[in-house]
Amino acid sequence: MNFLGELLALASAIFFGVSSVYMRLGLLKSSRDMAMIITLLVNNIINMMVIFIFWIQGLIPQLNLLGVFYFALAGFLTSNLGRLFHTSSMEFIGASRSTAFKVASPVFTVTIGILVLGEKVSWPALLGMAIAIMGLLVVTYSMGSNEVKKTQVTRTVPEELVEIAGKEKNISPDTIKKGIIFGLSAALAFSLGNITRKLGMDVLPSSIIGVAIGSFVAITCFTLTMVASKGASEIKEKITANYSHSFALSGVFSSLALYSFFLALQYTTVSKANVIVNAEVLTTIIIGYFVLKKVEVINKLLILGAVSVLAGLILIILY
Repeated sequence: MNFLGELLALASAIFFGVSSVYMRLGLLKSSRDMAMIITLLVNNIINMMVIFIFWIQGLIPQLNLLGVFYFALAGFLTSNLGRLFHTSSMEFIGASRSTAFKVASPVFTVTIGILVLGEKVSWPALLGMAIAIMGLLVVTYSMGSNEVKKTQVTRTVPEELVEIAGKEKNISPDTIKKGIIFGLSAALAFSLGNITRKLGMDVLPSSIIGVAIGSFVAITCFTLTMVASKGASEIKEKITANYSHSFALSGVFSSLALYSFFLALQYTTVSKANVIVNAEVLTTIIIGYFVLKKVEVINKLLILGAVSVLAGLILIILY
């Protein structure tokens, strides 16, 4: 029996987890803005190489305006707003917990379908929503105790990647609240973006083109916003002073995750691939336990909440 599609989806989940952990490492010594610029820049460089390979092989489909519009809007919502909110959430509550909120985007998708589109939803899917929401509440509760950690990574991380002062960091209720708000905002942005990307795929069925257009729009929008607010010279100085290899690696692994997922769709069903890739929340926790154990608290409540979120998403996606 061929499990190539499932293995590719699992690889995607692992790559997403590694990307989040490297993003978290970079944020320990640099800023969110640098995280966005560097990861998006790496994504676009990889996308251009992939597009070039497809072009010389004659595999680029004819573009149409409506498809380009949908993919551009999806990129603005996911790679721009979604990633910005996810990164902001990660700054406040860490990689593992912010990812638990991020992958809950199907809850918003179903809710939008019910309230806006008037769709009918099965009882198992509604049960899945309830379980996922309960899981998010448990993840939230897991932040309420024993959250004093030193911002110092373990020696399993290459020394050149992280140079951090060992100051104690308390997670205050206000910090938790901000992390949750950004986390939920990321889930909503990814949900709207995924709906828009699906509309784009209906009129321009090319995931490669969709990813490339979305990433280009994201880096364009974010760069223009930064230039307007801070000026081009200040941005150049910050990139030079605050560059982090961790962000570059995060960008590489996020691209690998996306292409692995789209490749998986050629060998397995969309529902199976979506279920497996949402295991990102567990791969982030597992990788984070070994790499970020002195930065983030990985406790039983977090694991229980993450598993509950994943279980709820399985019901939503399959039913």
